[in-house]
Amino acid sequence: MSARLAMLARLVLPCACAADVGADHGRLGAMLLQEGVCARLVACDVSARALSKARALYEALGLCERVRLHTGDGLSGLAPGEAQAIVCAGMGAVTMTGVLERGLAVIGDSALILSPTLGHGDVRRFLQRNGFALEQEALCRERGRFYVAMRARRGAAPPLTPAQEELGCYLGGSPLFSAYLRWRIGVAARMQTPQGRALHAVLAEAGNREEEGAP
Repeated sequence: MSARLAMLARLVLPCACAADVGADHGRLGAMLLQEGVCARLVACDVSARALSKARALYEALGLCERVRLHTGDGLSGLAPGEAQAIVCAGMGAVTMTGVLERGLAVIGDSALILSPTLGHGDVRRFLQRNGFALEQEALCRERGRFYVAMRARRGAAPPLTPAQEELGCYLGGSPLFSAYLRWRIGVAARMQTPQGRALHAVLAEAGNREEEGAP
């Protein structure tokens, strides 16, 4: 089982219907259905070819009667309130926040389970600007690469600090957090731009606080 997919699945709370946006091969949706996390699934992808792979998997597992497939952009295939959990993973922050912005009217009170490939701070800032509060976050490592996922829902929350924007609010308890933080600091140190230097300062300060055991 993929550690990344298992991490995403754990963030999805039991619901009647979940949506897998950018479903690709369909393995996450199949996992949610097989484990009883959701009764029904809407699998969305802009690529008809990707959805054909997902369809083949659902057919092989006998899940087709519980899945609706939609080929199209972002959340365009969802009706407001149709899915109580919306998973969006495997895309960069610009693409992901664009999908969410175009679908704000559809999201409503649904939980968002998000795992961008990069730009986690940009995604958290988008959530904060648009009235979403972080509920939980998770971190895993697969094939030498770190993956971060977060669950958010509409609601009030205190403003995030610069360190929380980049590193989240709930990852500090992960046994992988120290290694993840060191990796983020190293990446930022190689960014020879004003934004990169500012990011490195934020992350380095967080690293110092972690070493000192400060909250």
